[in-house]
Amino acid sequence: MTPEDRPLLSVGAEALLDTAEATEPYEARIATIGDRPETSSDRARGYRATLAPLEPLPEALLGANVRVTVETASTGSAVLAVPVAAISADADGNTRVTTLSAEGEPIEVRVRAGLSAGGFVEVTPIDGGSLSEGDEVVVGVPGSGSAPR
Repeated sequence: MTPEDRPLLSVGAEALLDTAEATEPYEARIATIGDRPETSSDRARGYRATLAPLEPLPEALLGANVRVTVETASTGSAVLAVPVAAISADADGNTRVTTLSAEGEPIEVRVRAGLSAGGFVEVTPIDGGSLSEGDEVVVGVPGSGSAPR
C-alpha cells in the first residue's frame, strides 16, 4: 500500500479479493502491515501487507493477480454524488458544480464536497443552492467540444 494509504488501514480491516474470472469477490482481512516502507523492483515505495482469506481460496488463484478493495470510509446512507469532472474550484477554494436551466443556460451551484470513490464525489449544496437527483451537471469545458452531460 502507498505511504498515503497507510494511515487509513489497520490490521483486521475487511478486504475483498477479486479477479476477472471470479463471479463473486472473496472475503479477507488484513493480517499484517509492515512497519517501514519498502521499495519494489519498479521503484514504487509502499508498505507490505498480508491478507488472510476467510475461506480457502481455489488453487487456480495461487500466484494470480487479484484486485484488493478495502473500504476506508462510508457515508452510511445514500448521498447525492456527481462525476469528479463536474466539480470545479475557484482561487479561494470554493467548490461548485454547473447545472443547466430549462433553457440550457449554465447555473453555478456552490457545494461542499464529501467522500469520493469510483469517479464520483459526494456533494451537498450550500449557500441556498439547489441540486437534486436527476439534475444534469456539466463536465468538461462548454464550447470545447468535450462537454458531455
